[in-house]
Amino acid sequence: MPNWCEGALRIRGEAETIVKLCKEYFEGAYVEMQGNWLEISTGDWSYIKDSNGAFTKSYDNGWSISDDKSIVVAIPVVQAWCFDVDYWAKLSKDYSVDIRIHGFEQGMEFETELEVHKGEIITNETITYENYIWESPMPLLGG
Repeated sequence: MPNWCEGALRIRGEAETIVKLCKEYFEGAYVEMQGNWLEISTGDWSYIKDSNGAFTKSYDNGWSISDDKSIVVAIPVVQAWCFDVDYWAKLSKDYSVDIRIHGFEQGMEFETELEVHKGEIITNETITYENYIWESPMPLLGG
């Protein structure tokens, strides 16, 4: 059984594009856009298609869509061992969205920061601490 890197998946882009991405990739998710409101609901451990071990965690939230039809959503996510930068970069490029993930892995005591803008990797860092439990802002996530 793998250790899990756990954090928040943030997606920024056109609301209709994010709806399409979520409907096509988040298995079993309820995704609905009504006017200037977007609602996303996922079951516990809903698989993210073709991800090699990434899942959304139980989630139910809604967001207002801006006047220019753009939006940023945040969804709890886990992936086996660490977040796969190539997978998330491809998804970002294919849907022309920006993706940002900050994840925590308690068992192996590291954090990861990933940011991709429309397929271009902006940040891909592994963060370690001398004393993970003391220094990490979320030392109990993942593992």
